[in-house]
Amino acid sequence: MGIVERILIVEDNANLREDLKNIIALDNPAKEIDTAQNEYKALRQIEYRNYEVIVTDIKLDEAGGTATGGLKVLEAALKKSRKTKVIVVTAYGKKEIPRDDKPTSERIPIEEEVIKMGAFKCIQRPNPNRNYLEIVQQYVNLAIKAHSI
Repeated sequence: MGIVERILIVEDNANLREDLKNIIALDNPAKEIDTAQNEYKALRQIEYRNYEVIVTDIKLDEAGGTATGGLKVLEAALKKSRKTKVIVVTAYGKKEIPRDDKPTSERIPIEEEVIKMGAFKCIQRPNPNRNYLEIVQQYVNLAIKAHSI
């Protein structure tokens, strides 16, 4: 049985990023938890480190990223290792996103697209409340168990 050593959280909202890190650390105190505020930083981290679990927002444009940056994180993580469990989260009302960063791009359903790409789970975020954080925590724990099998 493998040991999960590293978890990466990719979230452009600094407060939410810290809240996610703290709640995930409650059940995983011995794990290394890294954070990134956009896909550019996350892609560099994925290139140089192995992550067993990655939690990423789709829209990372508040911190210098793009509206579909989380898709790039998902793609890069699974290209490096199909064993990485990627949990994709997205804000309420973002049920469809542009296929790429062009304003005229076709819109695609988020959950359908990320599951097709290989995500472990897609979580719709109604708002950053405690319930949302606990849901993410629950799926991180499930992803850790699934990675260990």
